[in-house]
Amino acid sequence: MRMDQDRRPPKEVSYREFSATKGQAMSTSLVPRSVEEVTPEWFTGVLLEAGVLGPGDSVTALQHKRIGNGLVGESIRFDLTYDSSDPNAAAPASVVCKFPSSDPTFRAAATGEHIYVRENAFYRDLASSLGIRSPKCLHLAEHDSTDDFVLVLEDLGPAEAGDQVIGCNLAQAEAAMDAAAGLHAPMWGNADLESATWNVRSAWVPRIARTYAELFSQYADAFSSRVSDDDLAIGPRIRPGDRAVVHQPAGALDRHSW
Repeated sequence: MRMDQDRRPPKEVSYREFSATKGQAMSTSLVPRSVEEVTPEWFTGVLLEAGVLGPGDSVTALQHKRIGNGLVGESIRFDLTYDSSDPNAAAPASVVCKFPSSDPTFRAAATGEHIYVRENAFYRDLASSLGIRSPKCLHLAEHDSTDDFVLVLEDLGPAEAGDQVIGCNLAQAEAAMDAAAGLHAPMWGNADLESATWNVRSAWVPRIARTYAELFSQYADAFSSRVSDDDLAIGPRIRPGDRAVVHQPAGALDRHSW
């Protein structure tokens, strides 16, 4: 199956038509360009289309707060209030929406690296086939002629993102390794990944190959006091572009507690 052709993104809701059925003609944008354009009516349409809001129910109010420290995108948690006839309704108390960065410089950089296209493709084409826990995508809409988009995702709170400065403990590192296996193994060697329109391998590998040696040298200088000589010796043997990152005899890495 062609991943970028045979799978279709979640259907965009016609919010003008939806609102008209409620007697509330609206001109709500299909792809909100910012938090300010997100309204209770917009969320009502999204959640109805996602099948998590009952007929006749609606979102009546919302509150939002920025979460995370992302520079190339805006992640916003929305707490939702409903008018519902079913006290046991399964509509989410909160969701997380992702938008492009509000900073023109970061946004241009993300667009140039196809970051938005690739993240949307993950939820549209890949997430359901992988062995990892990822937030359910309730809605995905992309503007045809701009880099505007919105992702409406399940809120995984109180889970927290890792801190690259503080680091992690052993249990967190083990969980990350398990997740990495679940992320890569299910589609390892899948030819459709190579032909997907959002694949950046052909553009990135030559660039990485040109800069890798210098960047690793800088890394070694900065962390030589915290990384063993044996481990640092692995770096120069890596050839960017190789499928198998490290080539060593069987048992050569047994001393490590992976």
